[in-house]
Amino acid sequence: MRKRDLGILLLAAFAIFFSLQHEGDFSFKEAWYHLSDEYPIKFEAERLPPPVVVDLNGDGKSEILVATHDAKIQVLEPHRRRVDEGFAEARVLAEVSLLPDKIRISSGRRPVALAAGVVDRSYKHGEMRKQVVVVVTSGWLVMCFDHNLKKLWENNLQDDFPHGAHHREIAISISNYTLKHGDAGLIIVGGRMEMHHQNSMDLFEETMTADEGGELHRRNTNEKENSGSGNVDLRHFAFYAFAGRTGTLRWSRKNDNIQVQSSDASQLIPQHNYKLDVHALNARHPGERSLYIPTITNHTQVWWVPNVVVAHQKEGIEAVHLASGRTICQLHLPEGGLHADINGDGVLDHVQVVGANGAEQTVVSGSMEVLKPCWAVATSGVPVREQLFNVSICHHSPFNLFQHGDFARSFGRNYDVGSLEVATPILVSRDDGHKHRKGSHGDVVFLTNHGEVTSYSPGLHGHDAVWRWQISTGATWSNVPSPFRMMEDVIVPTLKSFPLHAHSDKEVIVAAGEHEAVVISHGGNMLASIELPGLPTHALVLEDFSNDGLTDIILVTSGGVYGYVQTRQPGALFFSTLVGCLIVVIVVIFVSQHLNSISKGKPRASSDHRIVANMKISCEILCGPML
Repeated sequence: MRKRDLGILLLAAFAIFFSLQHEGDFSFKEAWYHLSDEYPIKFEAERLPPPVVVDLNGDGKSEILVATHDAKIQVLEPHRRRVDEGFAEARVLAEVSLLPDKIRISSGRRPVALAAGVVDRSYKHGEMRKQVVVVVTSGWLVMCFDHNLKKLWENNLQDDFPHGAHHREIAISISNYTLKHGDAGLIIVGGRMEMHHQNSMDLFEETMTADEGGELHRRNTNEKENSGSGNVDLRHFAFYAFAGRTGTLRWSRKNDNIQVQSSDASQLIPQHNYKLDVHALNARHPGERSLYIPTITNHTQVWWVPNVVVAHQKEGIEAVHLASGRTICQLHLPEGGLHADINGDGVLDHVQVVGANGAEQTVVSGSMEVLKPCWAVATSGVPVREQLFNVSICHHSPFNLFQHGDFARSFGRNYDVGSLEVATPILVSRDDGHKHRKGSHGDVVFLTNHGEVTSYSPGLHGHDAVWRWQISTGATWSNVPSPFRMMEDVIVPTLKSFPLHAHSDKEVIVAAGEHEAVVISHGGNMLASIELPGLPTHALVLEDFSNDGLTDIILVTSGGVYGYVQTRQPGALFFSTLVGCLIVVIVVIFVSQHLNSISKGKPRASSDHRIVANMKISCEILCGPML
């Protein structure tokens, strides 16, 4: 075979090999969609809760709960056709209206929180576990439905809050823990209100309707405000606990009531024989008001149950006694940023990063220094004991030698810091050969609206930071600052870590912007990309709705919900291995032919000398000796 042909084959093999490496062994394909009436979000209070993926009837097939702006809860069935057929419309299995039965008034009926869970105890392995659906509306109506969306009970908590107050934080917790004999489970609803009249359309709706119930609520509110008792303190997080099946109020905590009755820690926090697993989900715009949804689960195989509920609030963490509602302890944390043990020393750390697009000045925790755009600052301890690092998250300069604004910061590009926006940083666990607590010690990953994803790992002895990688992606977005805190056409970016498989400990990173979402490996390699059909109004929902053990993606826009299913390509790795072997074989053949050509060239030169000598002898015989 000629060297030219080998060279062509080698180039083709390299092209196939690198294209396979770029494609990866998985991808996210268009699966289903569900359209709704276009409803632009003008205020944060108008944002609906994200979809919930849950198996309502326990048949092993997941359904998707979706809230609508016309006060409905819908149950969707994800499309189950072949994934290469593109988007297909999801089927609506059931829906229920949150409006009153007799008077169809939508005021105060917009859903602001949505959750599902199991309230019945299951003692048999493999028994079908039917779940309940709990909804909290903007008017503080708590509704509970069974797995068929049949209403079980409804409680109105509106009288506990002043007129004109709107939700700042809201949370729902569902567990099978019972407080009283005969109850089935416990549902805890918690929230905090704020007085911002321009922050919601409900105030306008209530003013226009002006029904008799609204007037009665105003009179009751005024009486409570004048008496100074019975009303919720807006500065504190209010809790309500209901029996799961009946909705009977078991306890409520309307004000901050931290009570220390004994110095014995075993009496205050009886956690030595109990296991509590609390998971917090954040589904709000980074840097804006956050809604935290704590979920209690009991993964132990023994008889004991959780005894406290932990609420991750905007201003910190609060542990509440599950049986009485009494606050056991609180930890006040700075608002925003990442709170985690990033260096594995057992001390809570705080990572702050801000943008410059209409953002107010933020002061670094524990100091009077104003946090600069493009820079991330990590501090350790509550209160702050020391600063761990101060690094750049924008265009990386070697060794981080130059300060913000210097030549090296913008070398090779014109970096617009004035329009910079950042997502809340995340902590991605990394295996360094040592044992660490779950959720501690890893790499801190940042995302800017220019699509730059940057990773830093803790330095030696937990101080300073080591730059690991930075890549430029298509996860870009741009939000124009708007007066009066209006949220119209606001794009919500996504920066999360998640396992590709349900039983995998290895996590990948997903970053999403205005038109594209990308999946990145822990080492900074691009694994997959998704083109988004609309502007995201929520962070991407990462759940397995296809019931194959692989994590799927749900996109929420102002006009609908879109599902992307994860598909595996098991032959990609094997085929890339074969192509790699083919490249090695071609290189070996090429080298062997080259060596053979060299070895054959030497005797050919000696034979040429013999031919010349023979010609010289023949000439001497014919013509005589040469002079």
